[in-house]
Amino acid sequence: MKHLKYLITACCLTLLLIVYSGAGADAHWADSAVGEITITQKSAEFVLTLPSALLDVADDNRDGQITADEIQQNQAVLTNLLNDRVQLTDQTELGQLEQIALRQSAPANPTHTTIALTYRWKTPIEALQATYKLFLPDAPNARCVVTISHQGNTQSVIFSPLSPTASLIKSPILQQAKSFMLLGIEHILTGYDHILFIVSLLLMAGSLSQISVLIMAFTIGHSITLALAVLNVVSLPSQLVESLIALSIVYVAVEAMRRKSMRYRWLTIFGLGMIHGLGFAGILQDLAIIGQRLGITLFSFNLGLEVGQILIIIIGLTVISACQRIRCNQGWRLNLLRTIAAGIAITGSTWFMQRAFLG
Repeated sequence: MKHLKYLITACCLTLLLIVYSGAGADAHWADSAVGEITITQKSAEFVLTLPSALLDVADDNRDGQITADEIQQNQAVLTNLLNDRVQLTDQTELGQLEQIALRQSAPANPTHTTIALTYRWKTPIEALQATYKLFLPDAPNARCVVTISHQGNTQSVIFSPLSPTASLIKSPILQQAKSFMLLGIEHILTGYDHILFIVSLLLMAGSLSQISVLIMAFTIGHSITLALAVLNVVSLPSQLVESLIALSIVYVAVEAMRRKSMRYRWLTIFGLGMIHGLGFAGILQDLAIIGQRLGITLFSFNLGLEVGQILIIIIGLTVISACQRIRCNQGWRLNLLRTIAAGIAITGSTWFMQRAFLG
């Protein structure tokens, strides 16, 4: 009876995992924004693509879409909103927001709107700093990734609710590296599909040495395709990539239940890692990451992925170790771990059906 209680508990936890992770699997960056700031001698243009809900004060007909007429008719209220949330300052001089224009009436993402903001200063710009606080409420993971162009140089910075300020001209390399490392950590820790894949690897391996080999193969694989995809050397449709990632979860979870020989399995995991790398690259491609420091961006983002991956491994091994210490026979403990793997396989199968056939 005691063993049955543990089994029922494991099944309930697995069901909760399926429901929770399934709800968030495709929710990356829906609340985020991207922008480009072009700096000239005494002015700066900020082309910003952001969630339309942030501009709802100008949505007169409440249809969720912002038109050029609505932008024009609501210049005053939009200026007040943007002056409060988006500030460009050169030393002590605050940039004057002179114009707000609709840059793209039908953006590729129907939930977002693209606007162009023009700022001017009385004296030549020397040390421009930006403060960006235009985020949706209750969206702590929202980000605004901005590419800055100045005197032929380009770089990228990331704004977040916890880090709303950045230097745009005299920007140190460490600022950009830190931003993208944190982005990598957050990306994998909120990517439930990648988390379940790593957990399945832990369930598949039987020892720390086997875990190390599989994780290393996965890391090398995704690092290669991450770089190739961001550099536009390799490109696959995102729907295909996401579907293959879901299938990879099913495969590894099933292998974890079978617990067969580990020989040459690292080659398979290496290949699956290459698929996940294309998925990791998607966020950088969507955010149009460019600049002369692209190498730093890639290295920092990948480092963040590895840090997040290590955290997942530590937590996963702790939970698995706790399951193995339950006072019962070895067969029951094995069935418990197989139950968890089965739940992961079902979750992956559900994601595959959603991504492959429901778009």
